Amino acid sequence: MPCRVVQTVSRLETPQALTQPRYLFVVSRRHPELYELLVERFEGDRNVEVILDRRSTGSPTEHATERRRTVTAATDLSIRSHVIITRD
Repeated sequence: MPCRVVQTVSRLETPQALTQPRYLFVVSRRHPELYELLVERFEGDRNVEVILDRRSTGSPTEHATERRRTVTAATDLSIRSHVIITRD
């Protein structure tokens, strides 16, 4: 399945921003093997960070549901194995 960039975050010129990875892979909890593969593949690459989706699987509150509707990455993780977020 081809990768799709879902969001671009503006990068500020601060010391913290300069040390942040450029690519953030968020992997669905349903794909721990993909998470392990990506962690191994990008180990030592300071431009890439790989994280496992930390959201709980419990039923969301109405407020949380509304907030998530606006976040494409959260929606995509419910149907995709991972999303990639880039920082400019």
